[in-house]
Amino acid sequence: MKVGLTFILVLSFALISCGTDTGNPQTPAPNAAIGEHPHLNYTENLRHEICQLLSNCLDQVTYSLCSEQFGSLPNLHESLGLSSDFENYNEIIFAEKNKSLQPQSQPANLCLYNIKALSCDNVLVRNSYDEHHPIHPFFPVERLLAPICQESFDDQ
Repeated sequence: MKVGLTFILVLSFALISCGTDTGNPQTPAPNAAIGEHPHLNYTENLRHEICQLLSNCLDQVTYSLCSEQFGSLPNLHESLGLSSDFENYNEIIFAEKNKSLQPQSQPANLCLYNIKALSCDNVLVRNSYDEHHPIHPFFPVERLLAPICQESFDDQ
């Protein structure tokens, strides 16, 4: 009798605590702040996470080199689902700061989450910098952005 009652209590507790309202700790909440650095906007957080990853994984890339050169990248607008009205990444950052672009929190957080999940063993990470690239040394970075990143903004 005692064993049966204990089993029912344990089962009841397990069922109550496993509801969908507790969420999945591995997936960002839909309305969570975007990124881990609240003083940075989404596009700045994205640059930070990519530069952190590349500077940790690639001997020839320092965080400051990446951060300084990232702004002039001409090809990230499409990977973020934006029109070609942006000549470089700095213009996207500026548009977000001016509130003419508003990130969508869930896809933006998932985009950042996917960047943070990449490892140095990933071939896309290892090939994200090419100092001899004819357009820009960080041009291959766009391949790091998962398809969810294309939903980061409602292009207005």
